[in-house]
Amino acid sequence: MSASGYRWLECEVAPGLFDTERNVRFVVDRDESGDEIDILVDSGLVQERGEVKRGHRVPGRFRVCVVKQEGLHAVVFLPVQSVKYGSYVSVLTDRLALN
Repeated sequence: MSASGYRWLECEVAPGLFDTERNVRFVVDRDESGDEIDILVDSGLVQERGEVKRGHRVPGRFRVCVVKQEGLHAVVFLPVQSVKYGSYVSVLTDRLALN
């Protein structure tokens, strides 16, 4: 995998507040804490593996930009800022896919 470019990050997907957005939950690899965070993302940047319904999460992935990769870790730029971590987060590279 190259050091930069767009990738898909594994997540769990739930409906957002509006039809045009999705709530995505993913694991941040910050100091190996494994925190899970939720952000609201435009539905055009999300691929679900199942039917998204209120009160139910399905596996999926969403589009991020990899800005740096070293070994098993990558720093990605999120499509929207997270409250806790901001726009850039560290994730494990095995959770990223090219297509």
